[in-house]
Amino acid sequence: MGATYVRATIFIAEQLGAAVFTGITVTAAIDTSVVLDHFGWVGFAPHSADPWRILGSALMIGGLGLVCLR
Repeated sequence: MGATYVRATIFIAEQLGAAVFTGITVTAAIDTSVVLDHFGWVGFAPHSADPWRILGSALMIGGLGLVCLR
């Protein structure tokens, strides 16, 4: 997984730009962590995806959309 990220950083980030690539990385990490916590996957203790967590994820996605506008 680490090698894939490094390869993506080299090839994709150059085309997208640093802000968009970093935004995608951070937003994907936060959204994935909310899902992992909600279902208790990978050995995590379950923490429900309450409306505040869902709102936070939605705001991250919306913010990423704004960063992507040119």
